[in-house]
Amino acid sequence: MNKMFIAIAFVAATTIAGCATTADDIVTEPLTKSELEKVLIGNSYPLGSNIWENAKGGAYFSSATNILVLWDGNKEQGTWRATDTSEFCISSPTFGTNDCTTLLRNITEGGFVHRYNGENRDIAEDQIVKGDIISDM
Repeated sequence: MNKMFIAIAFVAATTIAGCATTADDIVTEPLTKSELEKVLIGNSYPLGSNIWENAKGGAYFSSATNILVLWDGNKEQGTWRATDTSEFCISSPTFGTNDCTTLLRNITEGGFVHRYNGENRDIAEDQIVKGDIISDM
């Protein structure tokens, strides 16, 4: 009887869990260094939120090495680099040396998944804006 109860509870739990959409259900794909550069160079990227309206700051990737960072109202020049492990790494006075974020292509929903300090957030493609909007903020 006890084994049967455990089996029924297991089936019920897995059925209920299968109906929920979680971050684990999202299929992602890593970006190469050249793909990251194509997504970021010449564009502004929100930091601290997945949409500009709630962002704590942002970054304008002006070239393959230079970046303009805005964080908590302070603007500063820095450097950045892309890796073949789907990361972009920023070096600036605020972010320190080699502060890396993973950016994955979101195959399930489109756009990207931004992974920083173990936390994920979705970034819609239209939130990565062409040109420098940081200078005017």
